[in-house]
Amino acid sequence: MAEGRDASSSRMKERLFEMECPGCGHSFQIKRDTWLTAGSGRKEMIRSGAWFRHRCSRCGLVFSMVHPFLYRNHAKGYIAVLSPTGSLPEITEEKTVVIARDPDAFCELVRILDNGLQPARIQGIRDALRDKTGRQSLRYETAGQGILWFFDANGSLAVKDPG
Repeated sequence: MAEGRDASSSRMKERLFEMECPGCGHSFQIKRDTWLTAGSGRKEMIRSGAWFRHRCSRCGLVFSMVHPFLYRNHAKGYIAVLSPTGSLPEITEEKTVVIARDPDAFCELVRILDNGLQPARIQGIRDALRDKTGRQSLRYETAGQGILWFFDANGSLAVKDPG
């Protein structure tokens, strides 16, 4: 894997990744930044998951690319790590460090932490909602005025924050 621009000067580090389309098997290489800071202007792309989506040039399938990625929000005091293997780099700069193995879980953690909430508590509420509703792909979206919002392909679900 090739390395690109210097991370200290650009606040990002690029690497070349080998990817394969899950639809047609098309193999390709793509250069992606492996870490960003919250002030990089790409916050909404991270929160929504658009940062990880790619359209296959062969079959047109849109899919999530899974590659190591680190997102640091110094103002909120956290670092979120996307690690497909589950390994965590040694990090000591922030009080909260969270890890996810897939982009959807990673983006959900970023949304939870950006709202100043505790991931374990929100994930517990989400898991209880999944069990109660049978909607296994529910993800946390946002919170406000004592309401927690979750979503999946079937739409949004609002619940009163029990905590």
